[in-house]
Amino acid sequence: MKNIYMFVFLIIELMTTYAFAENDAVPSSGSCGDNCQWRVNLETKELVVERADSSVATGQIQNYTRTCTTETCVVASPWFAYKNDITSLKIGEGITSIGEYAFERMASLSNVEFPESLLSIGRQSFHNCKALASVDIPDTVTTIGASAFSQSGLTSVELPESLTSVGRRSFADTAIGAQGIVIPDGLTKDKIGDGTVFSGTSIRFLYCTSSSMAQCEQIAAATGTEAVQYSVNEDGSFSIDANTYLTVSDMQNGYACGNADTCAAVKAAYQTGLPIRIGSKEYASIKDLNAGDYLKHRIYSVEEAARISGKKNKVMIRYK
Repeated sequence: MKNIYMFVFLIIELMTTYAFAENDAVPSSGSCGDNCQWRVNLETKELVVERADSSVATGQIQNYTRTCTTETCVVASPWFAYKNDITSLKIGEGITSIGEYAFERMASLSNVEFPESLLSIGRQSFHNCKALASVDIPDTVTTIGASAFSQSGLTSVELPESLTSVGRRSFADTAIGAQGIVIPDGLTKDKIGDGTVFSGTSIRFLYCTSSSMAQCEQIAAATGTEAVQYSVNEDGSFSIDANTYLTVSDMQNGYACGNADTCAAVKAAYQTGLPIRIGSKEYASIKDLNAGDYLKHRIYSVEEAARISGKKNKVMIRYK
């Protein structure tokens, strides 16, 4: 009997030792680059990346590698073991760059907080992050690497005015919608990778200021989209240049109507026969217009502008 107890004790000890060894094999904190450290909290499901020494002004998240087989891909980042657990990522102030592949395939990641110190987002750093529907890229970022957000869950994005370089397929195969995207004045065709940057999305319009229309038209030609000039109204809303045109069928499909609320209003006006104002013209019903008719793009709304003043919703609708 004594031998049996001893045997059971040894088995329990071995199992406990193995369990601790297995947990120890997956660290929850460590180094991740130049003056950069990370820690994960599984209770809050948050990953924090920050400067290791706060007295040093900056830090950088290092590049990582990825290995793929016919069945799956594995990223060599230290937090990849938690790819199904982490829902939130906070990158601390002072971090200036995100390395290649850093957060690729983080399956549950839905919220990312970037610091105002960030200058560059590396190649494929958020590739295949399916739960990531939106990001707020700070106005300090100048470079977005190739495929940085490709095949992610993005449904919309605002490119910062500071942006001067975007790699190929940066936003490819995402759900970014047909309402379009504003192109920063500093972004030129030779700095936007190639025609694949928006491939696999439903983006149809690129919105540009008058000072950048020439280069914007080149970008549009390369990406298979249409360049549309916009301006800022006194009330803070955005209007589309009167020389640009939009068909009624486009309006019905929700193209270039600014935001979800405005798109819904246009569709409702069409479906219910509500009167609508387009530019200076009043229509008893949008149904009076043929689907092929071209409407001048000078469309705006005092009501909408008051509610979302200062935000980059490019086209506003005034309706009654």
